[in-house]
Amino acid sequence: MQPLHFSFLFVGFLLLSLILRLWLASRQIRHVSRHRDAVPEPFASRISLPAHQRAAAYTIARVQLGIVDQFVGAVVLLALTLLGGLQFIHETWMRWLPDQPLLQQLLVVATTLLLISLAELPVDWWRHFRLETRFGFNRMTPALFVADHLKALLVGALLGLPLLAALIALMQHTGQRWWLWAWALLDRLQRGGAAALSHRHCPALQPFRAAGRWTGERNASWRCWRAASSVPAACS
Repeated sequence: MQPLHFSFLFVGFLLLSLILRLWLASRQIRHVSRHRDAVPEPFASRISLPAHQRAAAYTIARVQLGIVDQFVGAVVLLALTLLGGLQFIHETWMRWLPDQPLLQQLLVVATTLLLISLAELPVDWWRHFRLETRFGFNRMTPALFVADHLKALLVGALLGLPLLAALIALMQHTGQRWWLWAWALLDRLQRGGAAALSHRHCPALQPFRAAGRWTGERNASWRCWRAASSVPAACS
């Protein structure tokens, strides 16, 4: 397949995805709008009509903002791919760090993710300080908003960059079967993380650990987390 053909195919699938998402969002908006003036019968005794209408308006506003978010994401994707954004980032780091291939690749990924986060920041800000404030749901201050995003970037860097470095090293040094080593690494990290979390927060998993039944442990972890979300004392 010629590169130009692949580009047309890529844009076609992207447009198809956007059209499908827009169609689904518009159906949801129409459905909520049609039923906003009557509380569903099973909830009529517990929810007032003004509260129901407020919830419907909030749902419509969130879906509309989600449409904007999807268009922003599509523009960023096109800028990074067809418009040469990724190539520019890669060439920039190659010029600045010509003798550090591993660091180059890490910085390419980190820069790309940072740019995506910055592009999504205005929509996220509008969601908190315009949409949710209008409906009385926002409890976040601008300082907390900035701090949360900075902490998320820091945690992502501390956890993600070492893992990415390990995966890149495996790709460079384990030949064509690098994906097996990568899968083994990710599987071990997932199992170890889930086991450590369940050991600390859910004593109900002790019988599964004693029997060495990992599948049962993972399913029990899921039940424990589900219970913890509704009954805080379930896994204390």
